Amino acid sequence: MSVLRLSANQLLKKFRSKELSPVEVLDALILAFPDIDIRTNAFLDTDFDGAMVAAKTAEAQWAKGEPIGQLCGVPVSVKDSIEVAGMKTTYGSVVYRDNRQPDGLIAQRLRKSGAVIFGKTNLPEFALRSETANRLRDSGRNPWNLDRTCGGSSGGSAIAVATGLGPISIGTDSGGSIRGPSAQNGIFGFKPSFQRIPTVQTWRAAVGRSHNGPMTRTLADAVLMMNVIGGYDSRDPESLMPYAINSNLDSVNVKNLRIGVVNSEVAFAEGHDVMEALRLAHDLLKNNGVAVKFVDEPPAYSPLRSSQDTWPYGGDHLAASQAMLGDDFLEKHGSELTDYALKVYSDAVSLSAVDYRRAQIHDAKYRLKMADWLVENNIDILIMQCVPPAAIIDPLGRISDRDSNNLAMYNISRLPVASIPVGFFKESKMPMGLQVVGHYGQDGQVLGASEFFENEKMWNSDWPELV
Repeated sequence: MSVLRLSANQLLKKFRSKELSPVEVLDALILAFPDIDIRTNAFLDTDFDGAMVAAKTAEAQWAKGEPIGQLCGVPVSVKDSIEVAGMKTTYGSVVYRDNRQPDGLIAQRLRKSGAVIFGKTNLPEFALRSETANRLRDSGRNPWNLDRTCGGSSGGSAIAVATGLGPISIGTDSGGSIRGPSAQNGIFGFKPSFQRIPTVQTWRAAVGRSHNGPMTRTLADAVLMMNVIGGYDSRDPESLMPYAINSNLDSVNVKNLRIGVVNSEVAFAEGHDVMEALRLAHDLLKNNGVAVKFVDEPPAYSPLRSSQDTWPYGGDHLAASQAMLGDDFLEKHGSELTDYALKVYSDAVSLSAVDYRRAQIHDAKYRLKMADWLVENNIDILIMQCVPPAAIIDPLGRISDRDSNNLAMYNISRLPVASIPVGFFKESKMPMGLQVVGHYGQDGQVLGASEFFENEKMWNSDWPELV
């Protein structure tokens, strides 16, 4: 088996036994990188020199039997909206093509764990779309079919993990940006409870909605990463949660959970395959003695429009850029923005404080409604549809289909949600995912329920032919 097909936990085991070294793994990644990246447009920047220094340091520590942290020598990539010293942080925008920032908290914790950070992954401008298209690079392409989108906004991270360019990538999710691309590229993605992983860095646009999280091929790797980058930081007062995820999930027995499986029409393309997967999930649980039942869909989320019929959170994005580059950001840089980012920024100018506050109140009501729904239905875990199959990219780099609104509802409600890879759509032959949803703060239950499906083999372990 290629070293690029080993999970982080498998790599650590081989480092410990001295069957492999971190330098050998990074060498293999560097060798494979050009061919994969040129075809998929997965990355916006790399720092292989800095990564090699980190790999050699890790190798020396393993040789002494004194590994640094939980990820010593493991290659990791991060989405290019997360700030990392030694590489550009563009946020997917040509405006920031030369922007360099010191390590944000996530990068600091990765380095402390001994991880080898080698690259920044592609995303749409300011993470504003569900496909990876910007003015810095050609559209991100799905490794299962290069004519199709990799999704977004953490599209490049999904490509990296799906193709073996590092077993773990860190994404962000403010409207499904981890879960959508994870499902569409056949990997596991986890959006933790809001602020279990803190955000401390210069640029932050999706305040109150964005969740940082791991994208992996195995459940164990996701748990490992959560225990590296999760937990309270005094500089982020919203990050009140402890690490609190058992490294082996020993405390989570799926037979002690009450699980609901959505049993209703899935309206998007090839939805009948998703319905079949949901019924299979229900039967697997039932046959294993789990308390499971079919339930109706949870209450839908409808975003509030401003009095000018615009998105009321656009001001968060404009203000983040103004804080970095000045109040005249739009006048100076508007012509450099993509059409979709320009609309958000331009609309933001006319937004009022009342519009913004009304949107926050609207979303807080939905958050309570969603929490009440789980209690009223007497379930700990909900399993439901995720997104349609990855759509074909058109010549302008725009996709011909849109994701459903089954994703943003959980950013607003701030609940922990995993996207588990459950096989493929029959017609398009593209990867398919299901969402596993839990109560706020019960991230371990979500991961434990996800582990059940991994153990029961209802989990994609195939690799795209691109590898």
